[in-house]
Amino acid sequence: MEHLSKEQLVLVMNDNLDKKTYEQLPPILENDNDWTIADLFIRQLLNNGGNGFGLKNVEFVYSLLLKHKDLLIREKMVSKNGKNNSGFSLWTDYNF
Repeated sequence: MEHLSKEQLVLVMNDNLDKKTYEQLPPILENDNDWTIADLFIRQLLNNGGNGFGLKNVEFVYSLLLKHKDLLIREKMVSKNGKNNSGFSLWTDYNF
C-alpha cells in the first residue's frame, strides 16, 4: 500500500474498530491515561499479539502505522512512550 495521508490513515484505523470502541474516540481514557487510536493498535499488537479489545486486523493496521511512523510523530497521533495496563513499558521514544 502506498503512502497514506493523515485522514486516510485515520479512516483505516476507524474501519478496524468495533462500534463501542469507535464511540469512545477521541481520546480513549484508560488507567488515567489518554491514548490515541494509533496507541491502541500498537499496544494491542505489542502486548497481546493480535485482535481484541474492540480492535480488528491489528497486524495489518500496525504494519501501516510502522510505515507511516514519521507522519504519526509529526501529527502527534502517537505517544512517545507506551505502557500496558500493568505499567510495563511497551515502547519508548517512539521505538515501537
